[in-house]
Amino acid sequence: MTGPTPTRAPARLISDPPPRKILDPAQIDQVAEAVIGLARELWVLSDRFTIMEKVMSAHGVDLAAEIDAYTPDEAVQAELDVKRKRLMGTILAALRADI
Repeated sequence: MTGPTPTRAPARLISDPPPRKILDPAQIDQVAEAVIGLARELWVLSDRFTIMEKVMSAHGVDLAAEIDAYTPDEAVQAELDVKRKRLMGTILAALRADI
């Protein structure tokens, strides 16, 4: 005796977009706004960091080498982890917001 025949999902065509897990197609503008905002903030940080390296170099401190050689201890790593999680939470919340 055999049971019911299992049903199979229809095959997805190569031309079909993959199913979205986080965003609806209507949220693409939100993604673009988030990427543009992040790019602006990244530029500001990069600009300021370059200036900071130049200022410190003028005072005899090779900041780039100091940072490259730095290994955070457990407390500093924990602080960095908290900040990273907060940033990622903010970004993901913005992408999921209904505007």
